[in-house]
Amino acid sequence: MQKMLLITNIDDLSLSLYVTQSMQKKVSVDFYFFDENISDLKQKLLLNTYDYIYFGYPFRVLTKKEINSLLKTVLANKKEAYIIDNLKTIDDIYFEDKWHQYQIFSAFMPKTQLLQLTTDSDNEMYITKERISGRAEGIFFNSHDLDTTHLKKYIIQDKMNIKKEYRIYVICNNILPEATVKSPKTATTAVKIMGIETLSPEIIMFTQKILKKNTFDFIGLDLAITESGLHLIEINRACLFNGYFKHTNINVMELLMDELHKKR
Repeated sequence: MQKMLLITNIDDLSLSLYVTQSMQKKVSVDFYFFDENISDLKQKLLLNTYDYIYFGYPFRVLTKKEINSLLKTVLANKKEAYIIDNLKTIDDIYFEDKWHQYQIFSAFMPKTQLLQLTTDSDNEMYITKERISGRAEGIFFNSHDLDTTHLKKYIIQDKMNIKKEYRIYVICNNILPEATVKSPKTATTAVKIMGIETLSPEIIMFTQKILKKNTFDFIGLDLAITESGLHLIEINRACLFNGYFKHTNINVMELLMDELHKKR
């Protein structure tokens, strides 16, 4: 049986889906949590042989220096294991940087700028976001809670009148035909999964254009339908998928294991 090491946060909401009955028939999953000692990770890698190593979402838990140390430890001791998403440098993990994403995908995204003045965050034309954030965190509708001593950590985007927002899952550049429909985050409401919807040919074609520049095995794209058409909000690596499972009974990690097994 294949064996995978999952390196993740102890609070990962998708954690239980790595040990479902059907998942256990495909791959044996071992765990290392970010709060553990890095020497324990090295020992685990030395004592075991893995087919796959998956580096989860480290932000809000680890510093950039700590993330880099973990990745270097994995790269130095992985043996023949394949690192899912083909991670090679810390820049691959920091693909989550929204300003970096805009440099690559600006043709598909709302106009994005680095935050220069706190007053821009109070402008109703813009929405402010932390460059490194996820899990619907780090979104601001005014300057009240900003870290004004570090404005470089934020971007501002043209605010969109979102009619509908999707989370689209992509496995080895294969778009899953159904997506979760989410309620957009507002100044007074949190993001909530509203249900599941089959993607239209128009949305699939739009997503395929974006995927021409994708290098990862498993991503979640947040797309918005607005009055002016389709827009990419952001791309998420190591994204959550527990909500998708609850609505579809499809475990995307199982699908990923199947695809990676074909490749190997």
